[in-house]
Amino acid sequence: MNTVSDFRKSLKVGTKLGCTFHTLYTDEQRPTREVSRVMSSKFALKTTRQDGRVEESFCEFPKATQASFENDRMTIYEHDDRTGKQIPILTYWIVNE
Repeated sequence: MNTVSDFRKSLKVGTKLGCTFHTLYTDEQRPTREVSRVMSSKFALKTTRQDGRVEESFCEFPKATQASFENDRMTIYEHDDRTGKQIPILTYWIVNE
């Protein structure tokens, strides 16, 4: 996987994704979640809430300038107004079980 388009093409309903949520101070590993929808501009992941309800959480595919790829992992960046730099927000990868 080297482009957002490659990542998009590899997503199918039922694909499992691993995720790391990046903050200023730590990188938090999130539980593996299943893709429930793939659309042209975004995808949805099944999310189990604390009360047991299953909902969908959507993530838009980033622009090419907002993503980087390393070891089959896509990192999504966001502009930080304080520093004027791009900072990592989320990293996704396909989990092969």
